[in-house]
Amino acid sequence: MENLIFRAFSAVGFLTPFVVKSGAAADRDFTGIFEEPQGLVMDGMVQMSDPSVEFRNEEITLRKDDKIQNLKTGKIYAVTRIRHAEDGSYSVATLGSA
Repeated sequence: MENLIFRAFSAVGFLTPFVVKSGAAADRDFTGIFEEPQGLVMDGMVQMSDPSVEFRNEEITLRKDDKIQNLKTGKIYAVTRIRHAEDGSYSVATLGSA
């Protein structure tokens, strides 16, 4: 199912290109579903989410502390956490400042 989502996102140009800047996969390109930080106001306080990128495991392997660059914006991020799908087909990397 997840590969179908990635194919559909790719067909309409919704995937964001990245390059790995450091780590075991340095200089490798990959594409993913990038999510910008979101703000939510609760009880008068703003709760912010971190940016993240969802990617296919068959395309790239990322690890905590790898640095990746969003090729659309030029911004470099550090991978702070990796969550893997139960079926192993994709992962989500939570990103922080590099």
